[in-house]
Amino acid sequence: MLKMTTLVLAVGLALPAFAAADLQSALIGAEATDATLASARANRDAGAENVDIARGKLLPQLSFQATSQYLQQTTVSSFGPSDFNGPSRSRQLNLRQAVFRPRDWAGLTIGQLQADYGEYKLASARADLWSRTVGAWIDVLAAKALRDTNAAAVASAQAAAEQERKRYAGGDGTRDAAAEAASQLLQAKAQLLDADLSLGAKRQAFKVLTRLDGSELDNARLPDISRLTVFPATEEDALARAVDTNPDLMAARAAEMINERRIAQAKADHMPTLDVVGSMTKAENDSTNTLGTSYSNHQVGFQLSVPLFSGGSLDAAQRQAAATYVASTADREAVEQRLRTQLDADWNTVAGLRERIKASHEMVAAAREQRRGADLGLKAGTKTWGDVSAADQLIARRESDLLNMIASMIKFQARILSLLPVTDPAWDAWTRELTALSQP
Repeated sequence: MLKMTTLVLAVGLALPAFAAADLQSALIGAEATDATLASARANRDAGAENVDIARGKLLPQLSFQATSQYLQQTTVSSFGPSDFNGPSRSRQLNLRQAVFRPRDWAGLTIGQLQADYGEYKLASARADLWSRTVGAWIDVLAAKALRDTNAAAVASAQAAAEQERKRYAGGDGTRDAAAEAASQLLQAKAQLLDADLSLGAKRQAFKVLTRLDGSELDNARLPDISRLTVFPATEEDALARAVDTNPDLMAARAAEMINERRIAQAKADHMPTLDVVGSMTKAENDSTNTLGTSYSNHQVGFQLSVPLFSGGSLDAAQRQAAATYVASTADREAVEQRLRTQLDADWNTVAGLRERIKASHEMVAAAREQRRGADLGLKAGTKTWGDVSAADQLIARRESDLLNMIASMIKFQARILSLLPVTDPAWDAWTRELTALSQP
């Protein structure tokens, strides 16, 4: 996973600032710049160091100590006082090799699990980032389509207002009809301005997240979700994958295993430890017994340490570890329950949105037929630009509802996929299909 993350980061940093903003480019750009992902990556790296920290306690420990000072000493005895003035030096090399240290062996297992925990949290952050990036990408496409729809409504409202003004000026219309047409034009312009501002905001959010220029999406279109394949294909498949690979659930399982090993580590504090120890010492005048002499000392042997009484702290630590393990087990069960609940809710929401989108497509088609009838009537002289404008505004309202539902459905699909790591094949297949369907 580290090699894959490094490759994605390198590719992302190599992108030009204004690359074509297809979905794959957006995902790479977001991975290269997102601060949340950078934090998760650094925490993963920090967690991986726990393995070396724990392993280091089981490897040979070598230390060197040197002391050099000037000694002035007066010794008084029954024979009278004696003085010593001179240097006092000591150099010692110490070696310790663990032989039996159950606490440190448990710590090595914990370190490996902590490294795994960091990997899972990074995978969770990446899945969340991909979901947010898809949301930002689809928001731009939906906002652009909504802006185009409102622009068409403004054009016909402009023609309707001009027609009613001329009719009133020519004595064929009424003041209230002209005023109504003018107010409808102002309303259409206000909606277009709102759509323009929303598009600008969505582009800026997309740019902040991906460092890509959202205007590059002007050549893209909202994907036709009727042709979009569902990944995974069934809710049962999605749930089975999520239970097996969901990064948050995997992290919760790792935390549970860590706390289980901490119980063993706490129990190990009651057990003896055995080390091989050795030392080499060279000293001169380093104690009262060696004044005026120097010596060299070499020692090797075993050191046994047996805990006898610690005031109850070791028992308390063991009870604490057991309680923490129970809590982590409950946390893991809660994560799995939330995963199942979210997946079921989102899956049914997507299914409901699909049906609503089908009905909304029919409503938009009906509104377009009204627009076609108004256009034909305008040519035949039986309809006015006001009828055409009313039809365009109806289309704008219904298309707005449709666009929002399409964007919501795609975001909910991304939420479902965010329950899986981005290395799951479903992610790649779905994002590539979205990109293909958004091509003009």
